[in-house]
Amino acid sequence: MVETDHNENMQGVRIVGAAKLIYGFLLGVVVLGALHLISKDAGADLDGFVDALHLDPENHMSKATLHLAGLNQRHVEAFGAGTLLFALLEMIEGAGLYMRRHWAAYLTVVTTGILLLPECYELAQKISASRSIIFAINLALVLYLIYQLRQNRQ
Repeated sequence: MVETDHNENMQGVRIVGAAKLIYGFLLGVVVLGALHLISKDAGADLDGFVDALHLDPENHMSKATLHLAGLNQRHVEAFGAGTLLFALLEMIEGAGLYMRRHWAAYLTVVTTGILLLPECYELAQKISASRSIIFAINLALVLYLIYQLRQNRQ
């Protein structure tokens, strides 16, 4: 992917990389801010957060947030640490894709491809516009990166 004669074809990879960098950074900032704001009564804080934002209780993120309401502080901190690691992975993928590195495309294909499995399960449970859009975007991303990797092998 580092070859200069394919620069025109690689602009899309750089855009995906920039988007992943921004997403990872913003996710990390939000998680750090949330962990800082959550008091010892994390359950009440998360319940209030879901209510204040008028989140759809059927949304998988809302369900995850409501599920967290029943967890203790240590569980919330572990969830936050996992989410921070995910944000870091997004930023690593983004930086690698932006610099047009093969390893980043392979890493993104594998990690995003793995995440398609729970998305398929969620769609099978209940089809919604948001689930369908997220699945379509991630599937398109994986297919696009596979296409780019194959083009650069030739």
